Amino acid sequence: MRYSTNWYQTALSIRIPISYGDASTTINNVFTSFPSIGERSFVRYSYTIKSAVSFTSNAKYLFSTGFNRGYRSQSRRADLVYKNTKTDMTSGEALGRFMYFNSNGARISGGVILGNLDYTHTCNNKSFSVVSGLFEQGDRDGLKTNLNLSEPDRVQFR
Repeated sequence: MRYSTNWYQTALSIRIPISYGDASTTINNVFTSFPSIGERSFVRYSYTIKSAVSFTSNAKYLFSTGFNRGYRSQSRRADLVYKNTKTDMTSGEALGRFMYFNSNGARISGGVILGNLDYTHTCNNKSFSVVSGLFEQGDRDGLKTNLNLSEPDRVQFR
C-alpha cells in the first residue's frame, strides 16, 4: 500500500499607498483624458491539497484513488481621484473638466475539487485492463462595488 499527501499554501498582500494611472479615449473627434491618483491594493490567497492511495492485493489487482482540492481568493481595493478632461480634437477647445473620487472594490474566489478511482487488472500474459472514474467540480464567485463622489466635498453623484 502506498499513500502520499501534499499541501501547498500561498498568501500575498500588496498595498500601494499612492499610485498614478492614465487612461484616455477618442470618440467622434472628442478626446477624453482621465488620469488618476490614489491607493491601489490587493490581497491574494490560495491553497492546494493533493492525496493519493494505491493498494495491491496481489500482483494482478491494483486499486488507486486520489483527491485534489484547490482554492484561490483575491480582493482588490482602489480609492482614486480622477481629473476628467474632454477636448475637441478639431479645434483643440476644452469641452469640459471635472474631478471626482472613485472608490471601488472587487473580490473573486474560486475552487476546484477532483477525485479519481482506478482499477487495474493484470493478466497472466502481462497485458492489462484499466477502469477509471473521474469526478470534477468547480465554482467561481465574485462581487464588485463602485462609488463615485464629486470632488472636493465628495458628494455622491450619478
